Amino acid sequence: SITELSGPTMALALPAHHACTRLTAPGSHTFVSSKPTFGPVSTAAAGSIALSLAGSSRRYGQQRKVSRRASAVPERWKPFPAEMSSPSGQKLVWLMKENPGLVEDALETELDRLSQEQQQAAELEESQKGQTTSDALVLSQRKAEILAKERSQAVAELMYLTVCMRLQALGAPPVKPLKEGGWVSLGAVNLKSLTTDIYSLDALDMVKEHLFQAVLTQGQPGMPVEIDSAAYGAQVAQVGLFVGAQMYAMSVLFGYFLRRVDKRFQLEKMMSSMSIPDLDEEPDGSSKTLKQYIEGFDPERLQQEGLLTGEAQMATSAQVQALFGDLKLLQGQVAEVLGPPDPLATQEDLGRKIEEALKMGKLPSMKIAISDMRRLVLEAVAFGALLKDSESGVEAASFQLTEGKVMEGFAPPEQ
Repeated sequence: SITELSGPTMALALPAHHACTRLTAPGSHTFVSSKPTFGPVSTAAAGSIALSLAGSSRRYGQQRKVSRRASAVPERWKPFPAEMSSPSGQKLVWLMKENPGLVEDALETELDRLSQEQQQAAELEESQKGQTTSDALVLSQRKAEILAKERSQAVAELMYLTVCMRLQALGAPPVKPLKEGGWVSLGAVNLKSLTTDIYSLDALDMVKEHLFQAVLTQGQPGMPVEIDSAAYGAQVAQVGLFVGAQMYAMSVLFGYFLRRVDKRFQLEKMMSSMSIPDLDEEPDGSSKTLKQYIEGFDPERLQQEGLLTGEAQMATSAQVQALFGDLKLLQGQVAEVLGPPDPLATQEDLGRKIEEALKMGKLPSMKIAISDMRRLVLEAVAFGALLKDSESGVEAASFQLTEGKVMEGFAPPEQ
């Protein structure tokens, strides 16, 4: 049987306060979800959260064309979907193939070098303060900006490769590109490597909730579907590549956010157990859960915790672009199907338009078993969590990551 997961039938758990989350779709269609914390957000209405990555993905692609080299690793060997454009990224890919034992040292060396270059650039900028503006100074500053972007690109690729190597080590290598559409089979993998091997028990509960809302319950949080239901997992879903890109990107954001807050939650639990044992207890004496901890955030803190560094955004863009194709093109195709913005149109109306377009073949799509969809969501959440982990290694090398910011197309929760 075919289960349509497009339109309002698919939902994703995203961090949201007890207020509205506004999301903007192609063609300026705006949707507002009034669901409470971690409630489902319709992917058909999710707008351009993932496709807003198209801008940085396009820049990534342009740089890739400029720096493509004949020594690129053959596609048949590549253990990850994205192309590397920086010398640092290409060097690491070559070592992954030719001499894996040197990868860790090479990664550390590259990060140290990039950190030193960043520090030298900061010193030069400081020395130029107060100088009279001249053509030479303007040219020097412009050159510094270009080099800074190149360093960020290199660090983003090193972070990306670190995540992919970690997934490989866990026994769950990144899935291959899905942009050709049609029937998709991701192969068998032990889901333990994408769940219990990565998260704390507190975080794992939230990952399960996200998975149920994203795939298993098809946007109906109360549906009693077991996570290991063989019959349900054998069903097939037709999913637009546009929807798939959104689902993957939003799950990466969720994983990144979850890892960030869980680290602080575990630290506070440990500190409270050593000093004030009852600090993390609820009025009824039960221990506070991670979800309850997050629900206690005010809107300002919730927004701050959800910020991705510029390098993390570039790594996410590269992955989504490599998996699902030209995001700007996909966005344009959906905008054409939806037509001019209609203020009277409901989410259900727009969802039906997309479902009809999928059935008629007007939008590129893939047909995928629910069990494979489950793996895809779990990989995306893991990608986000491991991406956050990879930043620790970068910070250890004293490289200053680009200041965090909200991804384009995603409006933080409002009061």
